Amino acid sequence: MNLKSAKQMIPFLFIVFGSLITVCAAYYDYQQKLNDKQDELNKERKRNEEYRSIISKSNDIISNNNHIIATQDTVIETTTKIIDLQNELDRKNSMIQLLQNNTLENVTGGKSVPFILFVVFDKAISMEWGNPTNLPIRNVEINISRNLDKGDSDYERDSAQNINVPLDVKAVSKYFSYGPKDLPLQFSEQLLSETFDANYTINLSFTVRWLNGFYSGLLRCAFDKDDKFFIYDSTIYEYTDGFDYRHAVFIQGYNGQAKSAKARNFGERFFTVKRRKSK
Repeated sequence: MNLKSAKQMIPFLFIVFGSLITVCAAYYDYQQKLNDKQDELNKERKRNEEYRSIISKSNDIISNNNHIIATQDTVIETTTKIIDLQNELDRKNSMIQLLQNNTLENVTGGKSVPFILFVVFDKAISMEWGNPTNLPIRNVEINISRNLDKGDSDYERDSAQNINVPLDVKAVSKYFSYGPKDLPLQFSEQLLSETFDANYTINLSFTVRWLNGFYSGLLRCAFDKDDKFFIYDSTIYEYTDGFDYRHAVFIQGYNGQAKSAKARNFGERFFTVKRRKSK
């Protein structure tokens, strides 16, 4: 190759060399971009993995929450059943208690109080006892002391000699006892009846006892010479606390001292409840 030919090849070599440099630079640039894309891809993959992990954890949390909610629902349902069972148990216990109380009241009579009725008609006084309640009253016993007061020595002499004194009041003092007896519900029975013809004061002391309590009192009354009837005292003096005695003892009948017919038939008069004061 001559010098002239060599000189002609120089530009061609420059072109070839420049092309190679351009190709290498393009390749390098491509490779750099490829690497950058790969890094971005890797980062995206990592972000996807983290996102999947977050979603998985979120799903686990949601699942746990659902389990907790289901458990809470079960607890609430179980608690509701327990409350319902407790309410039912309380209701049955209340029924049992009521039945026990009813049974006990039927056995003991509860707060029931036996009554005494004095009936005055003309010159006679009769006495009844009974049970006005809807429960039986157990072991009822009544003791009565009847004493006659007369400020007249002739009466005492005549009484001793059985002269001019009615047969049923020959004794100045008498004692009566009835029971013990169970009084059925809505029950009444006459115990005694006496006719008084003389002018004297009648003292009837009574004590009523039953399974749960007692009360005692006094009826002090009189027929005068004109057959008028007077009540001096009608009081319950001693009693067991916790019972209502306001309607326990009463007197009814005819009051001859009143002027009007309506007043003479004085109907029912309940005894006063007044405990004696301790001396």
